[in-house]
Amino acid sequence: MAITLEARHSSVTREPLEIGRFLDQLERRIHFLSDIAENVCRRAQSPGTEVLRFTEYTRCRDRASECWAFAIIIDRRLQDYDGLDRGKLLERFNRLSVDIWAILLRASLTFLTALSNEPHLPLGSRDIFLREIRTLHDTHRLLSKPRYAKLLDEAAHKSRRKASKILNEIIARAPSLLDFGV
Repeated sequence: MAITLEARHSSVTREPLEIGRFLDQLERRIHFLSDIAENVCRRAQSPGTEVLRFTEYTRCRDRASECWAFAIIIDRRLQDYDGLDRGKLLERFNRLSVDIWAILLRASLTFLTALSNEPHLPLGSRDIFLREIRTLHDTHRLLSKPRYAKLLDEAAHKSRRKASKILNEIIARAPSLLDFGV
């Protein structure tokens, strides 16, 4: 029985350190995501680089998916952890979650704006458009929650409002916008 208690104590003291290391890793991945999103925003300003923009944006989406997969692991660890510092770890996790959504929202809005300015849409635009509608909706819904809304800076609030306007416009015009001749 003493071995079991000792093993449990070791596990309890190790858990917050492990969660902290995971949060550090997630933060590094988010910084990398932010760099990719900045590339998307810069390239969106360059005319005639549709393929490059699409490639960069796909890379951004892939990196965001990796961040979310890792965040799910951290979230599970936090759900199972009930130590005294859980609140502090959860607060940091929430901040990082907002960062992922804010970066993805900014990149998505930039990419959609660049896409809408193209005289000819690239192949696969319908799928991209539908996926981005879902991203805007999910982001708006999540960032509207009081738990996260207080963590947003002014730029993120502005992006969220812009996403809301775009969603409202899309919803109002949905039948005609979603008819791609299919």
